[in-house]
Amino acid sequence: MADKSFIVDDDIATLELTSSGMTGPEWFTYLSLHHHVGSGFEDFLNHEKFIVTDMRAYHVKILKGKLFEGYARCVEAVRSVGISRGLNYCEEEVGTLLRARLSNSDIEKMGLHSILIMLKPMQDAWNDEILMVVDRLGGLSWISKYQIGAQFPLTEGVGFAFLDAQDP
Repeated sequence: MADKSFIVDDDIATLELTSSGMTGPEWFTYLSLHHHVGSGFEDFLNHEKFIVTDMRAYHVKILKGKLFEGYARCVEAVRSVGISRGLNYCEEEVGTLLRARLSNSDIEKMGLHSILIMLKPMQDAWNDEILMVVDRLGGLSWISKYQIGAQFPLTEGVGFAFLDAQDP
């Protein structure tokens, strides 16, 4: 994986991730050894949508929650803003790479406590959005499946990860 450098400005954090060729089950083993893995997260890694790539560069843009006010800081509105800025949805692999790459200290340096990985829209039986989240909850290093109402407002400390337009 590439070095740990990332660029943070007032509104956006930018970093490059390089895939490792690990499969979903390999990621689960690795992440379980080094981080806390939330229930249901293994579903992402064993799903047919989990695409394994090797040496693919992902250019990630993390929109900081403070860009949005109140109810505009919800998954539905943030997704719309990201797409209107020409950003793309993340592959599931990006969430695993982010957790492996970023320490809790790195996330804190970005001014965040959590990063939602903006995947292609998926809903559960109750129409809640299903996303991945990388966070430093309780000072611990987590990666989890995250389910939330599409219009539920989030705090300023949440970032929203998209792929830069240069990524297919």
